Amino acid sequence: MWKKIVQSFGKLLVVLKSSVTKPLPKVVNLLTNNCENCSFFEGKRRIKDPEEYLGMMKEFDELVKSGRFKIVDQTCDFNEVMRSNGYWYDDVINHTIQCRVCGSSYTCDCDTYHGLGFVRRLVGSND
Repeated sequence: MWKKIVQSFGKLLVVLKSSVTKPLPKVVNLLTNNCENCSFFEGKRRIKDPEEYLGMMKEFDELVKSGRFKIVDQTCDFNEVMRSNGYWYDDVINHTIQCRVCGSSYTCDCDTYHGLGFVRRLVGSND
């Protein structure tokens, strides 16, 4: 019985090994965006400090005001991210905008409590 299990396991390893070495063009294509309106957003970008985050919110706001993007989801308005008393709107702030040409969505997530932030494309958002 153990001999059959070992043989089956060996065959499984061969199948797994051969499937891992095959290229994955569909996955790569999902990460590529050829839209002239929003291709400049490609890749995940880490936000390193509050000034960079506030600059990104200004950029998102300008893209929406220009009509090239629309707001899909947001924790607060762009101008409410930093309150007049100098405190952040919340510990976690999110803004998601969508390209009006291809439908790709881009999100800016910021954890103001821990000082982490990212801007990234939501893969498969234009499907």
